[in-house]
Parts: sequence; C-alpha cells; structure tokens
Amino acid sequence: RETTVLAVLQNVLRNRALDEIRERLGVAYSPVVTSYASQTVADYGYLAILAEVAPAKVDVLAKAIAEIGADLRSRPIS
Repeated sequence: RETTVLAVLQNVLRNRALDEIRERLGVAYSPVVTSYASQTVADYGYLAILAEVAPAKVDVLAKAIAEIGADLRSRPIS
C-alpha cells in the first residue's frame, strides 16, 4: 500500500513541479521527480525533485521546491 501511495504522490509532485518549475518560472525544462521506498528497512525512503538549472537560478529552484512541498503539506490532494 505504501508503495502505491508513494507512486501517486510522485505523480502529483511531478505535475506540480512541471507547472511551477517549467511553465511558470521557466528555470528548467524537464524537472524529474523520483522516489524510493525500502522493502526491507521500515520507514526508510525518499521523494526527490531533480532539475538542471543555471547556477544563477539555483536559489529560485530551491525556493520553488520548498513551496511545492509546503503546498502539498497544507492542501490535501483531491
């Protein structure tokens, strides 16, 4: 069940990252969202956003990722 939930969250995060990072901000063309849930270690895993940006845009990207995460925490997925 947790793996399925993580896969859904990964897809939602991918859509939000594309909307914000590519479409609205234009700092990266194709942000990547990846996840991993350990099948052997309880409560271990990660969810990550990766994007290749110009050095001058790193702070913009970091802020956007933090805002996407905060939004996911505060607004339930419909």
